[in-house]
Amino acid sequence: MNQSILIVEDQELFAMQLEVMLEKLGYQIAGIADNSENALAIISEKKVDLILMDIVIQGEYDGIELIGLIHQQKEIPVIFITSQTDDLSFKRASRFEPEAFMQKPFSELQLKRCLALAFNRNKDKDSELIARTPESTDKPESLFIRKKQKIIKVPFNDIFYLESDGKYSRIYTEFELFMIRLPMAAIHAQLPDQKFLKCHKSYIVNISKIKTVDLDENYLILEERKVPFSRREKSAILKKLHYI
Repeated sequence: MNQSILIVEDQELFAMQLEVMLEKLGYQIAGIADNSENALAIISEKKVDLILMDIVIQGEYDGIELIGLIHQQKEIPVIFITSQTDDLSFKRASRFEPEAFMQKPFSELQLKRCLALAFNRNKDKDSELIARTPESTDKPESLFIRKKQKIIKVPFNDIFYLESDGKYSRIYTEFELFMIRLPMAAIHAQLPDQKFLKCHKSYIVNISKIKTVDLDENYLILEERKVPFSRREKSAILKKLHYI
């Protein structure tokens, strides 16, 4: 493995235990910090793929506030680790969409599974929307999307639907899923209105892929896929489909 993990933990013994477990699991250690200042310094200097963040740490900011500062600069996945059991801490931490919330003490197996899920969830989040196809500025027919070290041409006709996932968006094609580091509204602005329709606050569909509109269950059937639509968008959907 070449994933690099930052440990932010102010209990020295527990931080050392975490370091041993992570190295045993094959992860690299970006650094260990016991306060917000040191954590920010490590992030500015080193590659960090994930943060194990204690909520109660030394320094000017607690762990939750620190993640807020970090996410203003870099979208680094975080797993909160804490002995806190109060609802307020959980609600505050949840605002930053952590990969997990681990209660101390936890086992090596629990840590292993939690990290595996976190990295699997984020493995496709290296996609980047580049631009519309340049050959036709009036009527573009494609998007260029960067995924890892490749820039892939994705024709509009290949797109089934888009799904909002917080600060990210998912683009579903027949055979591939792209995770884009942009809100769905930013991508929607690059799609032709005559081909795509916002059917829900979290979904945009390719009109040509709609096979059935389920008015009872409020679903659009796109071949083998089901996408919900909201009551507020119902009339706009029916108008676009020109049904008789």
